[in-house]
Amino acid sequence: MRKIKLLFLSLLVSILAFPQATGTVVSGNAVAYQSERHLFRNGNQLSLITLDTEWPKVVDYSKVEELQRYLTSFLFGNEATSFSSGWQTLAQASGEEIHDMPVEDDLKIHYKDIRLKILDYRIGKYISFQAWTQERNATAVTSTKSRYFTFDLINKKILEQEDVFNKYRTWNDVDWRYVFEEALKQYMVIDPMETGELWLDAVPNEFYLKNDALYLTIQGSTERYSYSVLTMEMLQPVLTKKFKKWLNAAPEIHADASLDDEHLLGPNDGIEPKPDSLASFPGGNKRMTGFLADNLAYTSEEGEVLPDRVIVSFIVDEKGNLSDFTILSPVYAKINHCLIATLRVMPKWKPAIRDGKAVRSRVVYPFMLK
Repeated sequence: MRKIKLLFLSLLVSILAFPQATGTVVSGNAVAYQSERHLFRNGNQLSLITLDTEWPKVVDYSKVEELQRYLTSFLFGNEATSFSSGWQTLAQASGEEIHDMPVEDDLKIHYKDIRLKILDYRIGKYISFQAWTQERNATAVTSTKSRYFTFDLINKKILEQEDVFNKYRTWNDVDWRYVFEEALKQYMVIDPMETGELWLDAVPNEFYLKNDALYLTIQGSTERYSYSVLTMEMLQPVLTKKFKKWLNAAPEIHADASLDDEHLLGPNDGIEPKPDSLASFPGGNKRMTGFLADNLAYTSEEGEVLPDRVIVSFIVDEKGNLSDFTILSPVYAKINHCLIATLRVMPKWKPAIRDGKAVRSRVVYPFMLK
């Protein structure tokens, strides 16, 4: 195990306004990090929707619309080809957005929490997720949906049981089933809050790929998460020929010729493309170095191959607030999450200036890993 620090390049290289012309793609990947709360009113109905998502807007130079449709359908309840269009449909159906809680006595409130976390990513091969939603009223949970899964970037589909597991050996052959369940027991990680019975006979149920191993969820008590981690070598006897071939296949990049900057970063509405002076951290780069040194440290896992840099895009508004964080580099999930969490607690920046007035601007910042 070793700790790394995220350091940044000199001012001339590291902080840039984003004046590129439409159609100039600067990255093959874009993951948007949302941590937001929205309040809507429809008559006497209030809806409080919380978003905590790591959303893959672009993966391997593609919008991956098949993945977008699945994510929006699962999390927002409507099928769309992007986060923004799926979220807009849900928001419109929820009523008028308001910014202060009303004080009337007859209001009924509905809560909806939406979470999406990237668990692992292999360029040109796959991306794994945890997707979760929960709805509540003032007194009880009314529904919960959760899924762990892996999206196959070569074939543009979610990996299902029939894609990965040999049906006969996994379920019907008594000897192989016994060996499989013994391996599950040996490499099981049990939720520390689990008090009920674990149902090994339901495995494989949900599963996902991470670090070249399969994580298999094990059913137990509601809202508890136990799992077993089995390497591909251990699983060889129960894998399909098709999946073994897929494991050995070279990564594929399906570039989308229609991709442009807006797909990566979002619309430029209200953003000044050419400020007279750029937004900056208060006190300059030296102070920012100190802030990062005090607040950010990442412990790498054994054998983990680190990227050379992590490129982050964000917006600095007229008051110096930071928002709309997007990672513009390959999705190293834990590193990205650690960096975004640190950026969210930064002090306000000095906003960009145009014609003597503070303006809203976009910043792109490459952080070098050392």
